Amino acid sequence: MRTEILRFRKEEGSPPLIGYLPALYPNPEDFERIATICFQLGLKFMEVGIPIENPYLDGHIISKALKDLSQRKTELKEYLSGSGLIVHSAGMHGLSMLYNETLDLNSIDLIIEECSKTDLEAILVPNITVENRENLYRASLGTGIEVVNFIGINHSEQEIEEIIRLTTGFLYLQSTGGSTGGQITGNNKLKERLLTIRKRAESYELPVALGFGINTPDDAKLAADLGADAVIVGTSFLKAAQAGTDLFSDFLKGFHPFLEGTKCIQ
Repeated sequence: MRTEILRFRKEEGSPPLIGYLPALYPNPEDFERIATICFQLGLKFMEVGIPIENPYLDGHIISKALKDLSQRKTELKEYLSGSGLIVHSAGMHGLSMLYNETLDLNSIDLIIEECSKTDLEAILVPNITVENRENLYRASLGTGIEVVNFIGINHSEQEIEEIIRLTTGFLYLQSTGGSTGGQITGNNKLKERLLTIRKRAESYELPVALGFGINTPDDAKLAADLGADAVIVGTSFLKAAQAGTDLFSDFLKGFHPFLEGTKCIQ
């Protein structure tokens, strides 16, 4: 039976916002300060990026932060445990974002175990291989850890069917090509694609979150109007955190409609 930990639904108004920060960035103390502000302003979901030396899927802002963290040679367990405990203690639901290279260098069972210990509730691996996607799905069953899978611009129809089948938390749909830090554009093609994915995911009761290129409240509104069940803000979220707590608070307050009227299904 699926745990439904990270399932979300719209009760009224806007879909929920999912924020992104690299694990323990720029240091554990500041990461905790930002997490506390997030919860106080109504953020329910936080995606935590695990550092890697070559984060090639990410744009310059996120990539540099992940590279800088990776130079510290901190162990994977510490990133998972430290960020997981902070996010959970702040009152939010935490999602760990890993690269497939991290899966290959570590035991999938170990990663799941560490997430379970520290209350990180789901795992996302955007560039996961076909083999590891199956392995992660099977290893996660019965553990309470959800699998969030990524649907990229170039995935085929057959691949999408398999991705949906092996997802237990929610689907992360890429809104625009390229790396993170781009710009979403509202058009009928994206809307049709999003609604098609949502329909195909209905039988699995999976929500569909839209990410990439969502930088401002207007971008989030566009994503919501297109039909997203949740909106993911990464690069601009990190940039605001880098600017200091006061400016970050002002930034997040701008997303106020996406921080209210949401509920995590328990």
